[in-house]
Amino acid sequence: VPELEIRTGLPGLLGANVFVIFLESYGTTLLEDSHHFDMIGPRYRELEQSLAASGYTFRSSQIQSPTFGGGSWRAHATFLSGVDVTTEHIYDALLASDRGTLVRLLQNEGYRSVAAEPGIKWYWPDGLFYGFDDIYDFEKLDWWGPDMGWWKIPDQFTLYRIYQDEIRCAKQPLFAKFSLIMTHIPYYPVPTYVDDWTRFDDGTAYATGLKSVAHDAYRDLTELSSWYLEAFVYELDVLEGFLVNYVPENSLVIILGDHQPPKLATHDNNSWAVPMHVLSKRATLVERF
Repeated sequence: VPELEIRTGLPGLLGANVFVIFLESYGTTLLEDSHHFDMIGPRYRELEQSLAASGYTFRSSQIQSPTFGGGSWRAHATFLSGVDVTTEHIYDALLASDRGTLVRLLQNEGYRSVAAEPGIKWYWPDGLFYGFDDIYDFEKLDWWGPDMGWWKIPDQFTLYRIYQDEIRCAKQPLFAKFSLIMTHIPYYPVPTYVDDWTRFDDGTAYATGLKSVAHDAYRDLTELSSWYLEAFVYELDVLEGFLVNYVPENSLVIILGDHQPPKLATHDNNSWAVPMHVLSKRATLVERF
């Protein structure tokens, strides 16, 4: 794997926080397929209006994922290293290399770097390659509420925990990479969005948990597609709350998908593309995109 060419200095950031938020199975099917967009499109429009009213400038496009329907780690590795990680062989070679990463690039500019990985429930040596200062895995996130479905930790709590522990008390620019997971198949059950995020402080956010279901619990593909949409409505609610209330003004936010969902949910969409959104309340940061 060739060395990453690192240019010294990132003057355009002017010390802005950088938040990269990966949405599990966020594919272009949501935007390109009418059976999806007809239902979720109005929520996107509401979100656009809310973010604009909060002072955000944003740009959206698509990028090609190195994987389809799974293999999220290869998409994350591609984004953070610049290597097109299309196979497990390339992934293994990358982790064994001394290639630079976006994480280390920003650390060289004085950034503290953290990763929020609620889906990591065991030893994760891969994390050492990227060079994060700290990794908030399943255990470190320390979710004290009831299990919320298959992944147990609601994404809303993951974002709030990083705000509480890292963002609000940051003494240097912060690079945070989030892996949000409630939109992973089987997409159900979906937690209720909690309007008052401070309810996570005293454990009153949820009185009861949600029972995990099997990956093949759906009765037909139409039902699976509906669950997929419901999961993303929740995710958009969570993102809106985080962006409007908990992201500092001097921040650059990049939201993107890791891959399209499994073909069972995409129907006839064969694209490997995923959406990417770049947002900031500092318009000059976004204009470069």
